[in-house]
Amino acid sequence: MEKNLETVEQPQVVNSLRLVISPLQKMEAIKFNYEELKGGLTASLEKYQNLVYTPENIKEAKDDRATLNALKKSLNDEKIKIKKEFEVPYKDFEEKIKELMELVDKPASEIDKQVKAFEEQEKAKKREIINTIYSENIGSYAELISLEKLYDPRWENKTYKETDIKKEIQDVVKKADSDIKIIEDLKSEFEFQIKDTYFKTLDLGQALVENQRLEKQKELLAKPQTTEVKVDPVNSIHDDDAVDAMKYAVGVDTSNEESKQEEQEMCSVVFRVNCTPEQLKALGEYMRANGIEYGRA
Repeated sequence: MEKNLETVEQPQVVNSLRLVISPLQKMEAIKFNYEELKGGLTASLEKYQNLVYTPENIKEAKDDRATLNALKKSLNDEKIKIKKEFEVPYKDFEEKIKELMELVDKPASEIDKQVKAFEEQEKAKKREIINTIYSENIGSYAELISLEKLYDPRWENKTYKETDIKKEIQDVVKKADSDIKIIEDLKSEFEFQIKDTYFKTLDLGQALVENQRLEKQKELLAKPQTTEVKVDPVNSIHDDDAVDAMKYAVGVDTSNEESKQEEQEMCSVVFRVNCTPEQLKALGEYMRANGIEYGRA
């Protein structure tokens, strides 16, 4: 049967349990003949100071090395032995504490899952409230400014007030109203593109930069270009046709020229332009925008 904390009286055993460690006897320092060994070693090892071996007595050097290494090993072995003896009671204590912690961890983990599930339910409810607040306050911008673009994960926090969320969304709407008016007052022929940039970024500055870019591109395309046209021998295009194609590509007014047939065969023209890097970039953008394929010869 599922236990209900509200109806079942719970013993307060867990709250009253505390780890109680009996007073430890003060550990005495490990006693050994330290001074005797230190004095003896200092005197015995003095002969090795600044000692230089020659090829004739290299065997003696090896023997001395073996003797000193053996002495060092015997000292280290005793150190390890004593350390292990002192670690025995601690390791026993450590293992028992780990066992007790595992007993506590199992129910704590189950409770944690329930708490997190409850918190997620609360956040789901808050998300529904946020969606309602958005719908009621976004106004005519519903198709242009999505909730995802405005969403602040902090809104889901229990302490974040609904009135604050409402005000933040309303502030975005007010700013959009003001920014759109500024864009419309520009009377720009690129108003559609500028607004598109604005609603992608919600940044008036970036929208105005886009307007300047488009104006500059138009200006560059309007400038006459000095061209040298080469005829593609494969297609046998006349020079006059190539020049007409170039005039059309760079935006030269040909309204007074003899009209062409409405349906024209695709042609391939090899030409060279003399222009600035900015003008060349603008020409490329124009060609891409109008579906004109181009590339290196």
